[in-house]
Amino acid sequence: MRDNKNDRRKVFTSAHRLCGVVLVSSLALALLFGARSVSAQQLPVRTYTTADGLPRDLVLRIVRDSHGFLWFCTADGLSRFNGYEFTTYGVEQGLPHPFINHLLETRRGVYWIATNGGGVARFNPAPLPNQQPQVRNLFTAYPVGDGPATNRVNILRPCGASVGRHRWWSLPPG
Repeated sequence: MRDNKNDRRKVFTSAHRLCGVVLVSSLALALLFGARSVSAQQLPVRTYTTADGLPRDLVLRIVRDSHGFLWFCTADGLSRFNGYEFTTYGVEQGLPHPFINHLLETRRGVYWIATNGGGVARFNPAPLPNQQPQVRNLFTAYPVGDGPATNRVNILRPCGASVGRHRWWSLPPG
């Protein structure tokens, strides 16, 4: 009985190795012959500038949100691109500082903005209950320091334990 089990193991192991060799050989041949007939497709690349609606040609960060919009963080504000045109938000719309370092969208769809001197801002696309629609700010500012030098926030990261109800930020060292 013991010899029968050992024989079966040897046959199974040999068959298993043979399948592996055949599979690797087949894959190598397919790659060798298939690589000659495959050509890379050139994807279209488009460059956007201030002429297209960006507030500045230098973009610090690009973030894609859950709706498919692209957000461009620049030194002159935050721009949202819908695939056709840019909508730019600056201090006129309530940003506490024009220099934008980062944007974070939470799981609930709330947008947080890290500025380079105005702390953190929350984007409020709809009017707050106590604001008149025609004179409202689109952003609520949350300072993290006493002045511009201590209000620099480089990057936002969601974390499991939030501070307060919904704020997260990381500050530069020093």
